[in-house]
Amino acid sequence: MASPAPRKRKERQLVKDGELDIGGREEVIKDLLEFVAVPLTHPELYLHTGVDLPHGVLLHGPPGCGKTMLANAIARELGLPFIAFSAPSIVSGVPGEPEMKLRKLFEEAREIAPCLMFIDEIDAITQKRENTQRDMERRIVAQMLTCMDDLTLEKTGGKPVIIIGATNRPDSLDPALRRAGRFDKETYLGVPDEVGREKCYPRLPLIPTSQATAGFVGADLSALVREASMVATRRIYEILENPPAATDPLEVTTIAQSGSQSSIQCSLKAYPDQLTEKQPDPLYITFPDFSTALTKTQSLARREGFVTVPDVTWADVGGLEPHKAELQMAIVLPIKKRELFC
Repeated sequence: MASPAPRKRKERQLVKDGELDIGGREEVIKDLLEFVAVPLTHPELYLHTGVDLPHGVLLHGPPGCGKTMLANAIARELGLPFIAFSAPSIVSGVPGEPEMKLRKLFEEAREIAPCLMFIDEIDAITQKRENTQRDMERRIVAQMLTCMDDLTLEKTGGKPVIIIGATNRPDSLDPALRRAGRFDKETYLGVPDEVGREKCYPRLPLIPTSQATAGFVGADLSALVREASMVATRRIYEILENPPAATDPLEVTTIAQSGSQSSIQCSLKAYPDQLTEKQPDPLYITFPDFSTALTKTQSLARREGFVTVPDVTWADVGGLEPHKAELQMAIVLPIKKRELFC
């Protein structure tokens, strides 16, 4: 009987997309590079001192704050092989299959070490064992713990493997996973402040910042840019449907508020093929486009119910004019006109 052919190992390429200069995360990047770069590039220092190198970093924070992008950027900066997978992708209804997939991924990481492994949504397979309902879930957690314990330099031939896990719910992870020797470090990526939001899109000064985008994470800002581009696209369809006279200046800042849907439908029927090179010339995103998009884009904090914006205005408060003026001077103006108080 012929022996089975050996399993063909996938070629893991170096990360080529993503940039290290992630807006508003400079301190986090610096901290993680110091924690990850030395063990991966100079494991001999740990062998010489006899100290165990770190095995994992846990990134946690709200959705859309850049955990996956940060892991890709670190791998690209270090120029190392990068194994990335989503934890729910290994879950299966066949008993023993999730554990086998997990073992194969860790075996592959040891074969191509030194390398970086990224596990997204790690809480999907490593929940607290006392809260799990099925034996399979407890076995997956136990297999994950065993695989991480097998990443010592003695078992990897002196070539390090470091795990980066990402989750939105760190408190749901099994406590055994968060102890030293497994996920040695936990880093929180929160909602960026005003300076961080400005750094997310430094080449787009038209994006409303400050109070207008308070509570926005990186994904929310991307959604804002996409919505603004859609507003600009609707405008170009109106221009195609009703082209201005040759003697009239082309007004491109007018945003259609009504009938835009019919304009798009008419334009799609009138121009079923690709537009010419000159037809999209009036299409560019303006500040009013962002202002309109801002009314249609909700931040993560609002969607999750952490922040609400009341619809009560000063006009709804009858009388109390002296108190209104005092509150305006003490609270509103320092926030809206900060430069006056510097």
